[in-house]
Amino acid sequence: MTQPTFPARRPRIAHLLRPAWRRPGFRVPFMLLVLVLALAGGSAPAAAHAPGFATALNDLSLLEGPGPAAAVLAIVPAGAEVELTGAAAGDLVEVIFAGQQGWAAAADLDAGHLTDGGIELATAITPTDLLLSPHPGAITLAVAPAGATLILTGAEVNGYLAAAYDGTGGWVLAADLE
Repeated sequence: MTQPTFPARRPRIAHLLRPAWRRPGFRVPFMLLVLVLALAGGSAPAAAHAPGFATALNDLSLLEGPGPAAAVLAIVPAGAEVELTGAAAGDLVEVIFAGQQGWAAAADLDAGHLTDGGIELATAITPTDLLLSPHPGAITLAVAPAGATLILTGAEVNGYLAAAYDGTGGWVLAADLE
């Protein structure tokens, strides 16, 4: 009697179509990887952004540049909203009002984070790293040179202040500012 012949068995590929974490033998290593990445990441970084808008506390001059001899481009009326670019020099911040870019006194603008109005500015004592998160070893987004003016945006975490420099928001070590 002859043995019946069966067609050759095709290799199963269904297991290859599953996501890697569902394949046999991959579950435990995958879960360990997820756990290690979660623990290594720690907590999510605190967000710090360049300030967006401010309100004029009183009528103020929109200046062509940050210098004392700059020409007046327009008068921003009290209560008007201006867009902050994130740049600052001395006691002035760069703003956009009615489509026109210029400079205005920080003390005459309210960004909403100070109880008595105004925009708080600080000067870098040394070259200061603007960091992604308020932790040592965080990614550096920009470096403010010594003497640069930074806009403080109102938050403080672990000795770091939320700040903006040249349009970039981040965190700076409070000890590096005056």
